[in-house]
Amino acid sequence: DPRHKRVNPFLYRRDEMRACWQQIAAPLLFIAAEESEHYRRIREVFTVDKLGEDFRDVQLAIVQEAGHMLHLEQPERVAQLIRDFVGQ
Repeated sequence: DPRHKRVNPFLYRRDEMRACWQQIAAPLLFIAAEESEHYRRIREVFTVDKLGEDFRDVQLAIVQEAGHMLHLEQPERVAQLIRDFVGQ
């Protein structure tokens, strides 16, 4: 099946995803890793204003000295961000 050669098992349609994201009513903590290749490529999207176009109530946290596996590289920092967010 040629669909198994895709990155995802389904076609990614950003407009459909945005419609879903905009329905999220709960506050969202968006954590990004400063040294992640993904973050470096689309850094301009990782702003509260830009994320606010897709999510109703979003907070942004950038973890320094961390790459793609930020939860393994900076576990204490990630855990503290989550604790602080949940405690609000």
